[in-house]
Amino acid sequence: MNDKRSLQDIHAPKSICFGCGPMNENGLKIKSYKSKNGLKMNFHPKKEHQAFPGVLNGGIIGTLFDCHGNWTAAMSVSYTHLTLPTN
Repeated sequence: MNDKRSLQDIHAPKSICFGCGPMNENGLKIKSYKSKNGLKMNFHPKKEHQAFPGVLNGGIIGTLFDCHGNWTAAMSVSYTHLTLPTN
């Protein structure tokens, strides 16, 4: 796969998920990309994502794990299913 787009942009371009939905204007805009050893995530926190100055809010951290973890699991199942032999 040479596509440089995120999994969210490829597989769920109309998603309104708060964490990773491309169509959610107020969401976190998490982007997950296929890498050699799995998936990598890009996220750029904003000032309003802080719990305290310099500390990311726990709910934001939970959302990062939730969305990226779900994409990792979905892609793992999808790619495993595609590579299993059929007898």
